[in-house]
Amino acid sequence: MALFTLLRQINALANLVKDLEPLKNDPSRCFKVQPWHVNEYEDIKFNFENLSFILETDDLNILYELLIEQERFEQALKTIQLRSEYQVKVIQPILEENDIGNKRLPFDKLESIIGKYKLEGLMLATDKVYEHVYQTFESSSKLADDFHSFAKRQYPKVGFISQATKT
Repeated sequence: MALFTLLRQINALANLVKDLEPLKNDPSRCFKVQPWHVNEYEDIKFNFENLSFILETDDLNILYELLIEQERFEQALKTIQLRSEYQVKVIQPILEENDIGNKRLPFDKLESIIGKYKLEGLMLATDKVYEHVYQTFESSSKLADDFHSFAKRQYPKVGFISQATKT
């Protein structure tokens, strides 16, 4: 079940990566990444009490790695949520008040309308979304491979689910 949980988290991250990828290198991505209402995925958390047997194996660190990965996953979701709230509650009202809409304005003009620190906040929040989602997707994918190997070593006669493809 732990491997299944990890793969579900990876799938959620893969969907986020697909949405973020088209704007990854766009200098104005902070305006183009839409605010998201992200599922909190409360049902895909590791049951660490059931996994405590791992502490009795030669690979006891894998339990700690699962804990770290769970926290990374939750942080990625929280980062998206915070950025979305900031965009909706702080940035969007300023854009609407100034009738900016989809107008293309030079950066210095946007900065003077929105405010230097508010704009920097949106840019930083957007960068953090990319950082957390991409890094967590990568680290979770690696851990899934390691955890699959661990499971096969522990129970060589049992079949285990594995990653289908990586984005």
